[in-house]
Amino acid sequence: MQNQTLENPDTSPTTDSSASWLKSLMQALNVKSVSAGVVAALFGCSGPALIVISAAEAGNLSNGQTVAWLLAIYFVGGLISLIMALRYRQPITGAYSIPGAAIMIGALATIPFTEAVGAFIMSGAIVLLLGVSGVIGRIMSLSLIHI
Repeated sequence: MQNQTLENPDTSPTTDSSASWLKSLMQALNVKSVSAGVVAALFGCSGPALIVISAAEAGNLSNGQTVAWLLAIYFVGGLISLIMALRYRQPITGAYSIPGAAIMIGALATIPFTEAVGAFIMSGAIVLLLGVSGVIGRIMSLSLIHI
C-alpha cells in the first residue's frame, strides 16, 4: 500500500481530499445559492453604507477617509465571510456593528476621529481576548445554571 502512494503521488490522501473539496464546492455553487448571496450582498451593503457615510459627514472626514472606512468594513467583512463559509460549509457572515456605526454619528461630532478609531480597536481587542480566553463562556454557563 505504501509503495502505491509513493509511486503515484496523485492518489495521496491530500490530493483526494482536495479534489473532493473542490467538487463539493462546485456542487454548492448553483443559481439558487449564488442569487441568494447577491441579493443579500446588495441589501446588506446599501443601507448600512448610508449610516457610515452619515457618521463620516458628522465627523467632517475627508472623502478619502470615508472611502477607506467603507473599504475596510466591506473588505474585512467579505474576507471573514469567505473564510468562514469555506471552512464550515455554511453561510456565516463577518460584519461590522450597524448600531456602532450609528453611535459614531453622534460621537464623531465631539470626539476626534483618531481617538474614535483607537477606541474601536481597543474594544475589539478586549472582546477578542475575552472570547479566546473563555471568560465569556464561563460567565454564560454560570448564568444558565442559575436560571
